[in-house]
Amino acid sequence: HTRPRLPTTVCSPKTPPEKAIAAVIALVVQFADGDAKSLQSVCDIVSNPQKWQKATELMNTSDAWDGLLARMGGSLTHIKDRELASTMTTISRFLNFLSTPAIAASTRSSSFDPSELVTQKMTVFLILPPERASALSPLLRLWVGTLLRAVTKGGLQEKNKIHFICDEAGLLGKMNQISDALTIGRGFGIRMQLYYQDCGQLKKCWPDGSDQTLLSNVSQIFFGVNDLPTAQYVSERLGEATIVVNSGGTNTGESRQSSGGGQSSSSRSSGASDNWSQQARHLLKPSEVMALPQRIAITFTPGVAPIWTRLLRYYEMAPTPGRGQRLWAGVKMFAGSVLVFAVATMVAMGATVIAHEKTQERKVKSAQQSFYR
Repeated sequence: HTRPRLPTTVCSPKTPPEKAIAAVIALVVQFADGDAKSLQSVCDIVSNPQKWQKATELMNTSDAWDGLLARMGGSLTHIKDRELASTMTTISRFLNFLSTPAIAASTRSSSFDPSELVTQKMTVFLILPPERASALSPLLRLWVGTLLRAVTKGGLQEKNKIHFICDEAGLLGKMNQISDALTIGRGFGIRMQLYYQDCGQLKKCWPDGSDQTLLSNVSQIFFGVNDLPTAQYVSERLGEATIVVNSGGTNTGESRQSSGGGQSSSSRSSGASDNWSQQARHLLKPSEVMALPQRIAITFTPGVAPIWTRLLRYYEMAPTPGRGQRLWAGVKMFAGSVLVFAVATMVAMGATVIAHEKTQERKVKSAQQSFYR
């Protein structure tokens, strides 16, 4: 009998790069001050082996959050040698979008508190250069995810609605935060508008059948359809209608007979038929959907029949008066009402005076006539 030999090497479990990034972010949140508490500090740590080593040691000796920070740091000590190099390379690739002067300046500090979206009236524009939209899509995901978490953190409320209008939503890809916002975000006052180019882009961003989950939780607006799969989807959603189809025809015939004795005979017949039947037909065929004008939109919303609308560009709409304009209009209306009331009162008083003077004249004339009599 021989004693089994123990393995000479111990295989440490691999730590996903996402967990490593989360651990460094937790370290920065706990120990950094002022402007140093930013994603740029995270990039500085993960890009420098010496700072990475010191950060790991600091986490291991910390008792913050009841020892949870030390636990996160302990998981990083398992990363060594080749695995450490591979993990650092992956982390650098994940955070590469933060390593430009413009992005570094915009992510080092913030000029507003995202939680104020729930308590105050504000509009936040997330704008990227068109030529860099694809390369900076991680930054866009970071922005949108941060704002969604800030609104959700504000608690359940529907007094203040927060509208997220995501044009070119295909740049966001598949985001769990958006999926959560569509299912439970309504109770937190979140309203989302997602714009996709076609059903193909939608399926790419929501793979494995999750696009059906998305479509079942939203109202759908289709306009400018120019591809067959999307047109077929719209045609199927519109359903069918019963139409009356007329059919019929006419027929005529003529025959002649002749005999050798010079006698002949002829006959002529004609007939007509008219029939009708009921058939099912799509309200709009796919070819008809693609032929619709660009201004025509078809809306599907739960519990309502399909809606046919005409799009109106914002600069074609009548301008909405501001608060000052509404106040000034109210003042003018009030002043006009007072003026009309004053004029009407003066007219009424003048008519009363005239009627009184005429009455006095009649009394005087009556007295004079009775005197001369």
